[in-house]
Amino acid sequence: MYAVIDRIEKDVAVLIWDDERKEKCSLKDLPPGVREGDCLAGPPWKLDRVETEKRRRINEERLNKLFEE
Repeated sequence: MYAVIDRIEKDVAVLIWDDERKEKCSLKDLPPGVREGDCLAGPPWKLDRVETEKRRRINEERLNKLFEE
């Protein structure tokens, strides 16, 4: 199961799990350089770049379909 970084507020990241649970986590407990939209496996937290890119592509395709004429 993955958690996605929904937003970052100062030194805290708000994570949303695949089952839609929300959790706050200190940035110091996450891998360095994480950003909003990144997929994390854990804890212990590990950035999954492959899953992050897969989800970004899927969301981009969904967004493009919304604006197709």
